[in-house]
Amino acid sequence: MNLLESERLRLRRVTTGDAVFIHELVNEPAFRRNIGDKGVHTLADACDYIRDGPIASYERYGFGMYIVSLKEDGAPIGICGLVKRDTLEDVDIGFAFLSRFWSRGYAIEAATAILEYARSVVRLDRVVGVTVPDNTSSIRLLEKLGLRFERTVRLAADAPELLLYASQLSGEGRVPAGRGLVVLDMAGTTIAATDHVPAAMIAAFGRAGLELEPAAMAAVRGRSKREAIRLFVERLAPGHPARETLSDAIFEDFRADVARRYASGVGEIPGALEAMRRLRSRGWAIALTTGFDQSLANLLLERLGWLSAVVDAVVTADDVPQGRPAPDLVLEAMKRTGTTSARDVVVVGDTAADLEAAANAGAGHAIGVLSGAHGREELVKHRHSAILDSIADLPAWLARQE
Repeated sequence: MNLLESERLRLRRVTTGDAVFIHELVNEPAFRRNIGDKGVHTLADACDYIRDGPIASYERYGFGMYIVSLKEDGAPIGICGLVKRDTLEDVDIGFAFLSRFWSRGYAIEAATAILEYARSVVRLDRVVGVTVPDNTSSIRLLEKLGLRFERTVRLAADAPELLLYASQLSGEGRVPAGRGLVVLDMAGTTIAATDHVPAAMIAAFGRAGLELEPAAMAAVRGRSKREAIRLFVERLAPGHPARETLSDAIFEDFRADVARRYASGVGEIPGALEAMRRLRSRGWAIALTTGFDQSLANLLLERLGWLSAVVDAVVTADDVPQGRPAPDLVLEAMKRTGTTSARDVVVVGDTAADLEAAANAGAGHAIGVLSGAHGREELVKHRHSAILDSIADLPAWLARQE
């Protein structure tokens, strides 16, 4: 599954199936000279390197190094991505390419896509890059990316001195000069609704010895999943001596369960991607908001391939103090896209909580869609500008308002 695409390249997660390529890459003289000897002498070593490096990083941070391959034939040519080192406060951008693919602009193309991913999806405020002082090619690339020399560092007491370059990433999104901001919910609005979330939550409560009735889920649809679990724990286990700890344990179990369920496949609401593309072509910025945590949201978007193509900002429950119906998700989306007036914001969602959040944020329009959790009878009870069958109808509706 591709994480990102650029004009000539695709980026995806590294797997142990890439052991032959990784073995070749890390044993190239330039890699060993500029990055170091990783002790990868056999294919078994390469598999260990992949498990202990990229795969461990995906699991811990939600990001890591990615395979860079050519669109034309799928051939892997290098790696590029984000690394969180224990000895550096900031996340750094890393890249390495087979020498036979140098001097073709592939590194700057891949690294530019990764920086945009770091800003708009991982939401880093700052990114750094480190290099040995005599690696002039790496230095030139970091400078082309907009990073500037800041200081020298050592990654360990006995390690060689490195140059550290840094860039403060803008808090503003890639907003086309245009009409305003469309804030879209994810599951049920842009991503096809399933029973994965309620089923996983009910199962997680069951494994904790608590019975959560399916009917109870309706009242929390569209809200932060962590907040919903805390609410249910207060109702179902009011006398529990450590409700906060119990809530956290159930949430972690739920998160792992729902990720497993979505691993079998993620689908878009029919016409969602095309609707977003049409809106962006007409000058609207696009922000996705969700009650999911960041790691699960990234998993869904990665599987759909939406991270780099149509999204200016992604705001999750991890990013705000309060989930819906509080306005925090909408306000954070405005902040990240540089939208200064709530009157220029259109909020679209499939739940009552989406419409309530729009009202609380003072959004210019609140649009309900009938493709998810709540039907027309529930949605019309809340302030709205329109109730549409799905997001596919949104571009035409907005065009009629102009």
